[in-house]
Amino acid sequence: MSFHKKHNRMPRSYQMVVFALLIFMGFLITNQIERLIATSDAKKILKDKILALNIKKDELLEEQVQLRYRSALLNESLIALQNQRETNQVSVELSDSYTNMLRFAGLSDESGPGVTIVLHDQSPLSEDEPTPDTVLIHSQDIHYLIQTLVNIGASAIEVNGERITNLSCVTCVGPTIRINDRRFPAPFVIKAICDPDSTYDILINDAIVISHFEDLGLIQIEKSTYMTIGAYTNLEYVRRISEELGEGQKYD
Repeated sequence: MSFHKKHNRMPRSYQMVVFALLIFMGFLITNQIERLIATSDAKKILKDKILALNIKKDELLEEQVQLRYRSALLNESLIALQNQRETNQVSVELSDSYTNMLRFAGLSDESGPGVTIVLHDQSPLSEDEPTPDTVLIHSQDIHYLIQTLVNIGASAIEVNGERITNLSCVTCVGPTIRINDRRFPAPFVIKAICDPDSTYDILINDAIVISHFEDLGLIQIEKSTYMTIGAYTNLEYVRRISEELGEGQKYD
């Protein structure tokens, strides 16, 4: 009996080998479990990263949509501003055109430097009543001075407060002169917005001005640094001008 027990007992060295194998297998199993756990954690981390990236992607897509929307709004605003600027530019151009039209038609006041010309009737006998020897200013004298001023470049002209336009007529009516359907006796005051220096030099050296006016003491010319010429206001005359043009001269 005791021999049988002795015969089935494992050797100590074998037991040590088995024990070492068990320890090694335990180590392998533990390592595998740790690797599985690590792999699971890595998968979880990767899954979390993918989820975070998807969230970020969605945020970027939403931001892109918002940027496109803002870009569209900015483009609409830019187009509206361009249209408004074009409209304002057109309005300014129309306003300037209207202002120039009024100015050229003589329907607005105009101010600036210029000259003043005064024409007097003159009698050698210095009598109050006109005599056959009295030198009178005639409509053609005023025509000549007006046309000379126009040729020099005057931008506005008036005679005795009457604005001269392309509809104006100047005619003789006895010892008076009718301007824009209104009669005026001498003296006749002509004002013009122009360059005073050059206009003055041209007038005082003009042969007709010298022979017809200056030599007879009928004219005075003064330069002005500032004057205002009023707008043409005789609207009744405008309505009747077609009948009156045959009696005087039309200015261009």
